[in-house]
Amino acid sequence: MQPLIALLAILLIVVVIALLTRPFIGIVTVRDYQRGLRYRRGKFSGLVDPGTHVVFRPFSEIFVLDGRPAYLTLEGQEILTADIVPIRISLAARYVIGDPVAAVTGDQSYGQAFRLELQLGLREALAGRTADQLLAERATIGPAVFERTASRLARLGIELLSVEARDLMVSGELKRAFAG
Repeated sequence: MQPLIALLAILLIVVVIALLTRPFIGIVTVRDYQRGLRYRRGKFSGLVDPGTHVVFRPFSEIFVLDGRPAYLTLEGQEILTADIVPIRISLAARYVIGDPVAAVTGDQSYGQAFRLELQLGLREALAGRTADQLLAERATIGPAVFERTASRLARLGIELLSVEARDLMVSGELKRAFAG
């Protein structure tokens, strides 16, 4: 009976210690397709390899980013053409986080910066074109946006893989005028 009580007391002490240290110790798993950035005392200390890592929370943390290619859809951007015709264009951009350190430390929000760079690149690519030119040269819109934004996005740690114009829409009145 005495050994059983001693074993229960030891087990109770272990459980209490585990509950008290749980807020201070964490386990982070970085998978093969992810990138882990380790910070110690608030300073970047390096990338971590895939695997399981123990983190002592008040002193260190691991920030995990997905390293797989992904799509960003830029819905319905309304742009005035050179002949003052409003056209709505949607883009689909395929990208991957090429430099996770630059993506996290280079801008407050790389996702918002990415979206804004695409919008600016689209406006630059379409500047000076008429509605007829845009409709006739629709296939060149994506590559033109890619050309204007890829190097700027690389500085943000984002590797742009492709940009395609999904939709090119004109107002109902213009559709009827073109049909006539």
